[in-house]
Amino acid sequence: MAAYDMDNCISDDETIIEDQISYVYHEEDVPVDEEIENLIMDIAGIHLNIDVNKCLRILHLEKINSLAVQWLETRSKAFEPTYLYTMEKGYFLLPERAKSQHNIRTVNISISARDSCFGNRWQQLLINRLVGYDTILMNSLLNSPGQGYLYNYQTKEFYNLTYAREQPEGSARLGDYFATKCGVLMMSLFVFFTTTMSVSFTLRETQTRMLKFTVQLQHHARHRLPTFQLIFVHIMIGILFFLFEFYDDQLLAFMVLILVWLCELFTLISVRTPISMKFFPRFFLLYFLVFHIYFFSYTHGFSYLALSTTAAFMQHLILYFWNRFEVRTF
Repeated sequence: MAAYDMDNCISDDETIIEDQISYVYHEEDVPVDEEIENLIMDIAGIHLNIDVNKCLRILHLEKINSLAVQWLETRSKAFEPTYLYTMEKGYFLLPERAKSQHNIRTVNISISARDSCFGNRWQQLLINRLVGYDTILMNSLLNSPGQGYLYNYQTKEFYNLTYAREQPEGSARLGDYFATKCGVLMMSLFVFFTTTMSVSFTLRETQTRMLKFTVQLQHHARHRLPTFQLIFVHIMIGILFFLFEFYDDQLLAFMVLILVWLCELFTLISVRTPISMKFFPRFFLLYFLVFHIYFFSYTHGFSYLALSTTAAFMQHLILYFWNRFEVRTF
């Protein structure tokens, strides 16, 4: 694929995302689901050879599995976004007439979303409806050729994939690895302490001044005075802009702020027992660091999926401490 894109780019009227992903993986002969599974197992240090289809046959669940997938497929709409990939940003900015003058050719690749490179039917359904093709395609292009630019015609997003660099060898490679991981850890800790301190300060100030705030708000409303300066909106805007700079994604930053806000609210209102005060912040720090280490380590990773998993674990943590330790004190 890199050989084609050195002097051409993919047109916007016929190219479908599934085709490009399938083309890249066909060159490497590695299916998407197998590569993701191997990557997860390498990170976790666990290698399990589990044949899901064989397990389903043993448990006589093949028919139920097939019917469930068919029912979900009939209720979901096919999603086939169109992408443009080019090695040079200038090719994307050139008009069609200039492309013809400079003999810049286009390559159109089309493939179905049902192709086996996307895994089995369950995995195809999850990719199509939940995960999406953006991250899969970007990581494929980062592996080969490792640079270029990607444009999504549906979302109008333009991705710069020129961050990949050749890995050094020997001791330099090991030293760079440890330096990178230490930097990721320090950045994660900095984001954790800054965000939690800001949210905790805002919550405590709001709680202690709530009565005074109510009286002042009534006074300003009665005399038709502006009430904007009475609200802690300045602090919230400052926190949001601080997070925007770190995550480079406004929606993701806002979701992280909401998650931290809910956990801080639980700590402020419900945590009363000594064991909860001791262990709940530690587990919260653990989950927070796991997500941010993953986020900062993989630039084009599955960030929203990782945040959803982290939020689920934090929800379980809140319910566990509330049911196990806090309810008994009432």
